[in-house]
Amino acid sequence: MAGKKVKVLRTRRFNIVHLIFLIFFIYMIIMVGRYIAKEDIKVCEVTEGSLTQNHNYTGLILRTEDVLYSDTEGYVKCYVSDGDRISVDGIVYAVDPTGDVLKSSGSGAQSSITDEQYRTLRKYLNHFSTSYIGQDFTDVYTFKDQLTTTLYGIEQQAAGEQEEESGLSVKKASVSGVVYFTMDGYESLTADNVTRESLSNIILSGSRVMTGDQIAAKTPVCKIISDENWSIIIPITEEDARYYADKTKATILLTDISAEVTADIKVYDDSNGDKLAVVTLDDYMSSYSADRMVSFQLVKPVISGLKVPRTSVVSSELYTIPVEYGHKPKNSNSIQFSRIPAGKKEMEEITPEISYVDSQYYYIENTELQPGDVIQKLDEDGNVTGDGYEIGGKKTLKGVYNVNKGFAVFEVVEILDENDAYCIVKSGTTYGLAVYDHIVLNASTVDEDDLLY
Repeated sequence: MAGKKVKVLRTRRFNIVHLIFLIFFIYMIIMVGRYIAKEDIKVCEVTEGSLTQNHNYTGLILRTEDVLYSDTEGYVKCYVSDGDRISVDGIVYAVDPTGDVLKSSGSGAQSSITDEQYRTLRKYLNHFSTSYIGQDFTDVYTFKDQLTTTLYGIEQQAAGEQEEESGLSVKKASVSGVVYFTMDGYESLTADNVTRESLSNIILSGSRVMTGDQIAAKTPVCKIISDENWSIIIPITEEDARYYADKTKATILLTDISAEVTADIKVYDDSNGDKLAVVTLDDYMSSYSADRMVSFQLVKPVISGLKVPRTSVVSSELYTIPVEYGHKPKNSNSIQFSRIPAGKKEMEEITPEISYVDSQYYYIENTELQPGDVIQKLDEDGNVTGDGYEIGGKKTLKGVYNVNKGFAVFEVVEILDENDAYCIVKSGTTYGLAVYDHIVLNASTVDEDDLLY
């Protein structure tokens, strides 16, 4: 009988090569999954630049306005016009209880005039007729002012006589200033009563009292603006609110008259918690005495530096180490620290990435350090001296992630100016940014020491 062939099944043995391959395969799957799930990290280049961010505003004018009320009912006779100046005790208007005086003054009856007043008027007329040159039209306005002043004096004198003879109720100014018979109802408004919401709902629909109008007793007739100081209330933007929060002065451009002036500024919260600002001036009130609203521009100085996106800026907590605990090894520019790790006794040298340094501390965001580590101070000979500094204190600073080395390194930035899109940061700082550095565009997508490429 022929011998049978017996088929022997060989058993495969699982060796170390298979195990390594399996681990590597699983690792690759995990890394690919993390890469797919992770937000794409974008990088941008640091450039030099500045921000142009002068904002235009339309604000509400507040000022000292004395409102004069009629003492009696009757018919009004105005002795000055809107925008005219009045002196103390000058006659502003009169009220004729019956209207008879107003009728007689308009019926052709002549007002009395003294010989001296007549000579003065005749002098002005003769001088103008003989000296006027057509090329210099400004002489017409000078002549008009001279006649107005003289006639104003004549009419006020007549008013005083009428008061005694006919019972005319004359109103005199208790303060000097600019008179307006046009009023808008905001004369007594103060900054405390203004809100951001009320500013957006202002409706200017004023009233005006004219000669011949019949009024009741205690009716507001006119107002006198008696102070050159005036204020403008504006709904300030969040950006400008941050900029002017710690400032008391601002440069503003009054666009209507092209005047640039320095004014006081104060940012505050209204009764609803919304941001407002009050700008106070001591000049140009007469240019806006007839207005309740004014347009102007807040002018900021142009600040130059390194321009980075706001999305690149993030806050981080940094360990602090006193500057006297750092030292430079020979033939090296890096700062080293002598550390005794928490719970150990042996000292080691570390060279962490330094985010910032000032006159007191090195600021370090590094996983190498942990609370309880002790940093030793060395003398010139490299011997330990003094007490050690225990790691624990932290300070929150703003910075960006620098990726020049292929991984994210947090660097502190000093912000000089900012708007809604960009920040201008100081250049030339130790351990700080430099032009052409590459930083993470969106700082929220990375962590310290993340490997990017």
